[in-house]
Amino acid sequence: MTKHEQTDVIAWVFSHACRALGSQAEAHEFMITPHPELEGRTPIEVAETDGGTLRVEKILNALEHGLAL
Repeated sequence: MTKHEQTDVIAWVFSHACRALGSQAEAHEFMITPHPELEGRTPIEVAETDGGTLRVEKILNALEHGLAL
């Protein structure tokens, strides 16, 4: 993934996090906090990897729809 593609992916994931969590502040906190579903890595770290974006999106979809993780 090129640096430009990484930037686009992070922007997309952050936008989804804002919708799912209700604010930019909550989305920012989500993006930089290690998550147990990501083996303790942060969503921003995982989203920058091939296939990682889907893993982060699944978490956000679950949060958006009120599902337990």
